[in-house]
Amino acid sequence: MGTETRYHHYILSACVLIGLALNARAGDAETRDWQTFYGEQGLQFEVVRNGKPVGDYTTTFEQSGDQLIVETEMNLDITVLWLLHYRYQYRGREVWQDGSLQSVTSNISDNGKTTGLSLKRQGNELTGKGPTGPVTVPAGILPTHHYNAAVINHEAVLNTLTGKVNQISVEPLPAEKVRTGERSRRAARYRYKGELHDTDAWYDEQGRWVKLLFKGSDGSDIELVCQQCGDEESS
Repeated sequence: MGTETRYHHYILSACVLIGLALNARAGDAETRDWQTFYGEQGLQFEVVRNGKPVGDYTTTFEQSGDQLIVETEMNLDITVLWLLHYRYQYRGREVWQDGSLQSVTSNISDNGKTTGLSLKRQGNELTGKGPTGPVTVPAGILPTHHYNAAVINHEAVLNTLTGKVNQISVEPLPAEKVRTGERSRRAARYRYKGELHDTDAWYDEQGRWVKLLFKGSDGSDIELVCQQCGDEESS
């Protein structure tokens, strides 16, 4: 497997977990005020490879009338051995109304190669197009964006890169202190298994996502480090 292909695989591993917070206290989209929960700035993470910053990841929340708009963005810029310059961009958007997901889109630029997903609600389904053709999934499924902890009650998620449904399972591990901005906070650690595996994620006592760690296909450590992920004391 070439170097560029390996990077695509571990970027995929990171992005498909967007949306997998696992503390039921965070609630479903129909009951949570996400702007209050994470703050006006939303979620901001630094992406680190083997201790070196290589990009950023953000999620923002906007209330527009009776609709909640959630936008996620990830940017990576990696140079390997001064020879390979790798760029990756991900843009995701969800529109919610009355607690129901109305549409989900994603646009990906993987070192110049572009793909995308565009689904809209039709009755009890989300339908549209994905990278490989038509897609139809149950309307109640959660997209893979980090902020919503309701996935603890789900066994499957919508992979916003592929348009496929991924089966998941989770193993809880001991809680520990993790860095969040200029401070640290206690967070529970979870290990993902099933079709999303080899990745550990941390969530604070309120259910906020605060860290992600996984292995790249080349053995490198890829970490998403919280710069802004909500006030620990707010709920």
